[in-house]
Amino acid sequence: MNRNLQRLLFKPIEFKQAFIAGWNEHCKNTIIDGASVPLTPELTAFIEAYDFSRIGRIGLDDLLGDPAAKPVLYKWFGADPGPAPLGATPDAVQEDELPYIGQLLVAYSERAGAPIADHQSAAGHPQFGTHLARQRERFYDADAFKRFYRDNTDAAAIEAFESDIYHGVVDTCDGPHADALSRADAVMSQAAAVQPSGVLAQHSRVKAKQGICHHFANEAEPRLRWQKP
Repeated sequence: MNRNLQRLLFKPIEFKQAFIAGWNEHCKNTIIDGASVPLTPELTAFIEAYDFSRIGRIGLDDLLGDPAAKPVLYKWFGADPGPAPLGATPDAVQEDELPYIGQLLVAYSERAGAPIADHQSAAGHPQFGTHLARQRERFYDADAFKRFYRDNTDAAAIEAFESDIYHGVVDTCDGPHADALSRADAVMSQAAAVQPSGVLAQHSRVKAKQGICHHFANEAEPRLRWQKP
């Protein structure tokens, strides 16, 4: 750390004065890439009102341990973001689940030979209740997985992971199956066996890989469909 800066950390009033005096030289054109931030009267008043006794030194361990630093460390140094947290499945079905659950209801109805009208009926069905619960658990585990790595890596890492899963299961999905539920179950088995590449490979757990397939089925234009024309 610059010695003058280290000295000023313990002299809040002098720090404030130096901060304002050095704004044009050190801050004006460096805070935002390609933009200038002039020291307006409003900004000056904000700085004057700030309690500079609150500032302090951040050590390297503190910096590296800050969750906000993970995307930067990944981008510049290829740092391992670590494992994603497990998903939490809400008791009540959410509106954004309805597309993939709708596909499952069609599959359940075909297997049962009678309409399974809604997710409440499926959840209480002796044959399909536990099956639906497993699929929801997978869906939310994939959701937690994607959110974590979007925040801690970059979009390309998730895109590559999804591409590996999709290409690992699409031929199974397009193949012949006894019915729609058999197709969905075959895709789940295949997804579990897919070995993705890239930075997320070591953290790709089975539930997340399977849940990604339900995310594909949940899209406005589904990449995976259990019932074929």
